[in-house]
Amino acid sequence: MPRKKKSITAQSIELVVECHKPMASSTQIAKHFKKQHKDVLRSIQSLITDLPSEFNGRNFAPVNYIDSKGESRPQYLLTRDAFSLLVMGFTGSKALTWKISYIEAFNRMEAALLSNQANSQIKDNIKMPPRDDEVTSQERRVKCLHALIALWVSLENITLEMAEKVLCLHLGIKRLEDCSEDSLDRAWSFVFHAPFLHETAGNVREKATEEQSQCIFRLVEGCTQFIASRNINVSGVLHETFGLTQEYVDNMSKHGANKLIAALAGLFFRCWGQSEYMSHIFNKFESKPQG
Repeated sequence: MPRKKKSITAQSIELVVECHKPMASSTQIAKHFKKQHKDVLRSIQSLITDLPSEFNGRNFAPVNYIDSKGESRPQYLLTRDAFSLLVMGFTGSKALTWKISYIEAFNRMEAALLSNQANSQIKDNIKMPPRDDEVTSQERRVKCLHALIALWVSLENITLEMAEKVLCLHLGIKRLEDCSEDSLDRAWSFVFHAPFLHETAGNVREKATEEQSQCIFRLVEGCTQFIASRNINVSGVLHETFGLTQEYVDNMSKHGANKLIAALAGLFFRCWGQSEYMSHIFNKFESKPQG
């Protein structure tokens, strides 16, 4: 019976991060490409002899590791560029497979590092007050309410000033700065029910179209297709919490259906944003030449 070929994936490769760059170890390279580590070291040292010192300093890092006998041994850590130069002369179908797997591993690690760097920059640009401070907590609550009002205004034909006055009236406060700890939950419940799932007084009622109804239930169904939400019965939650049923949608106005579609689109985008599909799309845009 023929033996099954063992699959090789980027997950089989462990890279390390040095100076914010992913690097592969010479010991792992020797193991994967079925070579003696001493021969790999010899090839690296030959490359270092021929390459500019500036390049060597950026791409080759001499380090030590502890072998199975507990003894310290020399090895090198290699960047993507150094790895490419080293394995350029390695031939054979298995060697090609490992080259591709290493490239995928470098791609994944670099994408993760870029993502972490971007998140760090975003956090650095957002000015937040010190933690564990009542003034800080109050400022955060107010900023969250401002964001909630902005969402409300984007879905309704009202101004920021009017939305803020209506919300304050509902919360029983004169201004947002007077909000209490439970204000966020109460505000969200009010805003979600008021503009999203109920009709707004004064609007001319025009029955929702069949296409709008299909869009609503397609969005609900779409939200359950991602790993982040697969174990959550989204349609059940919307039914139990907000009474979202086929009958309810059939009786909605065109205006109300548009608001519900906008709300569900936000939920769908959140589920999508946590999936590998969004990461794939971001990577595609990052790879496109600028200009």
